[in-house]
Amino acid sequence: MARETLDVIAPLARAAGLTDVSREPHDLSSAALQPTPTASAVTTRMLAMLILLLPTPTGAR
Repeated sequence: MARETLDVIAPLARAAGLTDVSREPHDLSSAALQPTPTASAVTTRMLAMLILLLPTPTGAR
């Protein structure tokens, strides 16, 4: 879907004069196809923080 967006949708939007509209799907599709190393680092950090926020397991009932 990301490849189709880069190949079809974004160019059509640009050709129609919707440069601002075409920029966001282009950027999102590019990020999906070529994620940056920092994207996974942020995700890992966020998961670690969420784990700390989870309630601790309670004893057996």
